[in-house]
Amino acid sequence: MYKGSKNYLQRYVQGEHQQVWTELRELGIMIQDPLLMAECKAVAQETMRRVRYNLEILIPGLISMGFHFIARPVQDVDLNASDINHIMEDECILLPQNYDFSNELHALHSQVGLLPLSLIEFYHIIGAVNLIGTCTFWSNCKMLDPLQVHSPKMALIWLNENYEAIDKMNRTLIIAPDAYHKIGMSGGGVYCVSVPNGTMDFLLEDEPHHLSFIEYLRFSLEWGGMPGLADCIEEPDQVIRNLTQNFLSF
Repeated sequence: MYKGSKNYLQRYVQGEHQQVWTELRELGIMIQDPLLMAECKAVAQETMRRVRYNLEILIPGLISMGFHFIARPVQDVDLNASDINHIMEDECILLPQNYDFSNELHALHSQVGLLPLSLIEFYHIIGAVNLIGTCTFWSNCKMLDPLQVHSPKMALIWLNENYEAIDKMNRTLIIAPDAYHKIGMSGGGVYCVSVPNGTMDFLLEDEPHHLSFIEYLRFSLEWGGMPGLADCIEEPDQVIRNLTQNFLSF
């Protein structure tokens, strides 16, 4: 049982980002204790606000340097369009802040039970992101593995299509395609999370660096949204440093 506050939010805001997340991950299912949940939620929300802030810096920075996204700016996408073959939210580079996915989240909770708090607040504050694209300045790296996280609407569709006949207590929720699928190559897998999962954060299954979701977001943004670059160069180059110099740490 939870014994009392350890000032997680205050410590997080003061700069103990990794330490606070490590401690909250170690609590496991204990974060569901009502005495602890509010503070955990506040930490997750503050983290995702910082992630979103960084994305809102990164995306125009990449565009200004000639990066060509396959997705479109949100203002060029009709989010009210209804097309079973196109999940419009996933065709945006970045959705508007606090885009309403309440129906999809309710459906996910109904079908799989608890979701990790890091993922819930990502869905609430960011919704979805898709940095897949092409450029010339990193042409020596064949698999950039651009940061992408599916919307809960897409995750729900994949869940229902792929696991209809599987035991509901032993499911995985697809978070994103892997590096191979992102460049149109078959034979790879997907980055996913086993559900139900009521913890603070989760291991992003099949992600090559064996990171949790928060660690993956942090690692991806440290590499300018292209974590595959870490396998091509020893440290972030000047292009990455320019893109990330005004980021908020999280």
